Amino acid sequence: MSGVRDQRGDFYDYQPGNMTRYYIYARRTLDFDGDDSLAVFWLREGDTGGSGMTLKTDIPMHLGYFMEKTRIKNECDCVALLCFMREVFGVEIEGIPAAYQRLDWVKNAEARAA
Repeated sequence: MSGVRDQRGDFYDYQPGNMTRYYIYARRTLDFDGDDSLAVFWLREGDTGGSGMTLKTDIPMHLGYFMEKTRIKNECDCVALLCFMREVFGVEIEGIPAAYQRLDWVKNAEARAA
C-alpha cells in the first residue's frame, strides 16, 4: 500500500507508516541549466510554508546534504521525506542510518515504488 494517501495536483499527503503525516508540494521541473530536477517542499507550517529545495534527479540524494540544504534539523523527518521522494519519484537515496533501514522505512518505500 502506498504511503501517499491523497494527491491533489502537485500536493501530497504522505503517511510513511510511522504515525506521522507530511503535507508535501513536489513536481518535476527543469533547473537553471535545463536539466531534469525535482522541486520538493515540506509544508510543515500550517500547510502553507516550510522547507524545501530543488534537486537533480539523475544523482543520488544524500541525507546529510538534504538536511543541510533544507535546514530541517530532525533526521527522522528528513528520512521520511527522502523515502517519499524515492517512493513517488524514484530518487536514489544515500546515507540513511542503519536504524531506519532496520525499521524497513527505505525497503517499504522501495517496495511501494515498484
